[in-house]
Amino acid sequence: MIRPLAHCTFRYSEFGEAFRLMQASGHIGKLVLVPDRDDVFPVRAPTNFAVRADATYLITGGIEGFGFEAARWLVAQGARAIALLGRRGWETPGCEMRIGELTAAGADVRVYRSDVADRALLAMVLAEIRAGQPPLRGVVHAAAAIDDRLAAEIGPAEVDYVLRPKLAGAIALDALTRDDPIELFLLFSSATTLLGAPGQGAYVAANRALEALARRRHAEGRPALAVGWGPIKDAGYLAQRPAMREALARRLGAVPIPASQALAALPAMLASGLPVVSFAAANWGEARRILPVLGTPLFSEIDYNHRASATDEQLTESLRSLDPEAVQTLLQKVVAEEAGRVLRLPPGDLDRTRPLSELGMDSLMAVELRLALESRLQIDLPLVSLVEGTSVASIAVRLGNGLAARTEGAEIETLAARHGVVNEAVGATARTVVAPKTAAE
Repeated sequence: MIRPLAHCTFRYSEFGEAFRLMQASGHIGKLVLVPDRDDVFPVRAPTNFAVRADATYLITGGIEGFGFEAARWLVAQGARAIALLGRRGWETPGCEMRIGELTAAGADVRVYRSDVADRALLAMVLAEIRAGQPPLRGVVHAAAAIDDRLAAEIGPAEVDYVLRPKLAGAIALDALTRDDPIELFLLFSSATTLLGAPGQGAYVAANRALEALARRRHAEGRPALAVGWGPIKDAGYLAQRPAMREALARRLGAVPIPASQALAALPAMLASGLPVVSFAAANWGEARRILPVLGTPLFSEIDYNHRASATDEQLTESLRSLDPEAVQTLLQKVVAEEAGRVLRLPPGDLDRTRPLSELGMDSLMAVELRLALESRLQIDLPLVSLVEGTSVASIAVRLGNGLAARTEGAEIETLAARHGVVNEAVGATARTVVAPKTAAE
């Protein structure tokens, strides 16, 4: 006869008592949780997503990159009529080979050359699709343009370059397909709408507006889903720029995922009935060190499992105890380490008085350096302009001044509290001392 192991049984509603017993080491054997008798646990039906063999699916930006991966995925799901739209049409490098792959998989593929944001041209393409292919029932808008710049460097032309294909194209597709029997209206957005991204203000704005369009269609009872994708490892813009992909991973704690893994999640997203969904893999603990937005209530339910490292805590303690000259020596070492990591150079090879711009640091790298230093030192560092000749040494001086001001402000607050002075004047003085402005700012 088989005897069960020694155990103690608790209902789900008693899980608190179970954990307290385990914490106190008051149990023998195992603790077992079982459902409450009156609980009903509905079993979720499997997610079913089926494309129609008698329908046409239009993919903008679908001749290459992640858009083509979406077309490949639709064909694998059973789509047999595919319309691919791109600015260069058949002249897109690798177009013939990719179309051959989809054709070999059993799809009738048509390639159209057009600017998706040009309503007149798009209307002509849609008329040609309606005349020569099965009814248009699906739209996947994957067209996009990216131009990384800081806000001060963005002008109307740069904004138009980014917004036009993604947002103007989506608006045109929404307006010109309203009489078609659309069942799938899929917009490719970006997870940066949740987290932000240094240097991608226009791109984030375009995607945010794209999501607003999805919500509007959803409110009208029309099909719409905007997916905020995280970085894709093997297709699209980042796949062709590994250095940028790695930099994005450092800046956002983002983990690039394969296109096949991302697209495999689409059925569940579509079944959710939501107008906007984000899908990304992230190292949340690392991201929180870099992105202040993750400390807001919106992300309060994420378990970061992150605390300041022992090394960073020791660094902070050391800076408090050292004399000003030693503080500068240590700060230069820290800045050189972080600058070397960003520039992919040995810290010891950096001339600490030479402008970092001469070593290859651009404005986006400067943002990355700033965030890393703020994280390690727990101090706000204004973004300094590289054209001013910013060097390791000058950044260390700025950091040293900030640390000294923070220490002085803390001493004022401590003294005020000791003597029971808690009026607005003291509070204002302390705040002014904590965050000084330098002449360069």
